[in-house]
Amino acid sequence: MIDHIDVFPVRIKPQHLETITSGLIRVCEENRIGALAALSALALPRHDRTSAAGLVDFPLNATDGTLANLARVMGIAEDVVLRMTMYHLGHKFGYEVDEAPRAFLAGSLAPHLRYCPPCIAAHGCYSLPWRFLVLTGCPTHGCRLRDRCGTCGATIRLLPQRLRLGVCPACGNDLRHDPTETMTEAEAEEAWLTWRELEFLVTPHPDEDIPNRFHDVYAKGYLVERLRGKITAPQAAEALGMPMSTVQSLERGISGTLARRLAYARYLGTTLDALYVSTSSGMALDVAPQTLRYAGRIVAPLRDRYEADMVVRLQEARERLRHRAHVTTRVAILREAGLRAAIVASRQPAQSYLRSFPRHGADDDVIACVEVAITELRAAGRPVSVRAVAARIGISASRLRAYASAMSLLVEHGYRDEARVACEDDLLRRVQEAHADLLGNPLPPSVVDIGVSVGIYPAALKRYPRVKEFLNRVAAVRKEARRVAREQQGAAVLARVEEIVRRWDDPTPMTSVDDVAQRVGIPMRRLRSYPGVTAVLDTVAVRLREQRAHAREKGARQRDEHWLARVDDALVMLGQQGRRPSALAVAQHLGVSTTTLRKLPRTSECLRRIA
Repeated sequence: MIDHIDVFPVRIKPQHLETITSGLIRVCEENRIGALAALSALALPRHDRTSAAGLVDFPLNATDGTLANLARVMGIAEDVVLRMTMYHLGHKFGYEVDEAPRAFLAGSLAPHLRYCPPCIAAHGCYSLPWRFLVLTGCPTHGCRLRDRCGTCGATIRLLPQRLRLGVCPACGNDLRHDPTETMTEAEAEEAWLTWRELEFLVTPHPDEDIPNRFHDVYAKGYLVERLRGKITAPQAAEALGMPMSTVQSLERGISGTLARRLAYARYLGTTLDALYVSTSSGMALDVAPQTLRYAGRIVAPLRDRYEADMVVRLQEARERLRHRAHVTTRVAILREAGLRAAIVASRQPAQSYLRSFPRHGADDDVIACVEVAITELRAAGRPVSVRAVAARIGISASRLRAYASAMSLLVEHGYRDEARVACEDDLLRRVQEAHADLLGNPLPPSVVDIGVSVGIYPAALKRYPRVKEFLNRVAAVRKEARRVAREQQGAAVLARVEEIVRRWDDPTPMTSVDDVAQRVGIPMRRLRSYPGVTAVLDTVAVRLREQRAHAREKGARQRDEHWLARVDDALVMLGQQGRRPSALAVAQHLGVSTTTLRKLPRTSECLRRIA
């Protein structure tokens, strides 16, 4: 019995991004080795079947001979074996061959197999990017990744005891035929960006042998992107749910897990591969990250260059759309340029250029594109329909129906949607009946009232041209009726206010302008909104100020006369007592100060005569 082998008789050629566990399973199938125990006994003499199951795509240990043994028995070079593991990802961030970056990858990897059934059927292997939880789907087939068997629902170990690729070890189900769930367009685009990002991280790169190269580049890149977006570090920490110290560590190149690095890049509207390329090509590594806070001469040229490049990409996308006679919208330009809205939003020139185009397409642009589409459809001998024209010009059929001029153009060329016309006739009849039923109210019915009566939102009703025209007439009639009612109400309120002003002291004298509002029974802010009322209230305010001034003058005269009489009495008393009259003696007799007495005009004159 063979207890070990030097080289497997049948060899395999590792595929791009294939995992080491997938390669081991494939080579075992080719050499008719069906159990993990047999593999560990033949090719991994230092591992039993328990420890061999722990080979989960981390860098292989070179010290105990595992890397050399696998490279020898599989008949491939050691660097090829390393490309089938997380080695190059760890090496970019300072981990060596014998170090498994478990802490660095914490929270980033799935503990079991995640897979795309069509990919297994097409390529017959497992891919390294599937291991990462940040990747939700397959960008090639547009479906979500599965993490359980489609038949029994069990999770699948990366290196099971029974070595069969694409087969569930629990129930024997063929994973290639498992059902898939289609992703949305936005999810598929995100999956493509994530796949490209992970492919960059797990494949070799010429700069990864330079010590701290990736730490320094990403530190500068994070800081540049945050400053460009005018985001403060506390804002970034709060948005990401991270401590402030973690954000500072990432921007200083000190530490940070892969999950946090990916999350920070997503928050800044970029990916790690794009961030590395843009930062390393535009900035020297001999500049400390902290100096970027003050080095405008470094940040500004980098920002200007990439903003200019982005505008050029958007302009080229616009020209391609125009050449294909597609409707030019913001979404269409972004899709054609391969850019995300979040990335463009952080670049002012690109955002300004994009905002120069309408969100849903201008009428003239749509009509021109529809004319070209009708000509091409007729030349090809195909019928002219809304769906065919919409597909040709790059918008949805429902959006095309919203352009009345474009629909009129289609009708001129023989298009007639009988079902839509019948539906529009029925809706118009129902709307007219609802309008007639609501005419008994004090005001003409509103568009919202008609929508409630019909049971359809007004926005949905206005998608039909004739219904929209009728509702616009209803809205105009109601607006005019409200204007007339407002004028009548304003005239009545003005008459009421004038009547209250004429009856100034009935039932009690008014003391402020608010008394008018209280007697009318309308809040002051609303009362002033009626035409002509503000002028009357201003007249009331002037009259009240004059009354208060007159009252103050009258009170001052009465006080002066009162104290003058008391001063005369005090002079008589001082004469009877044989005392010499003086201002001080009079003040002491009255129990007040001389200053108080001198403030009164006639009393002050009397005191001067005494002196």
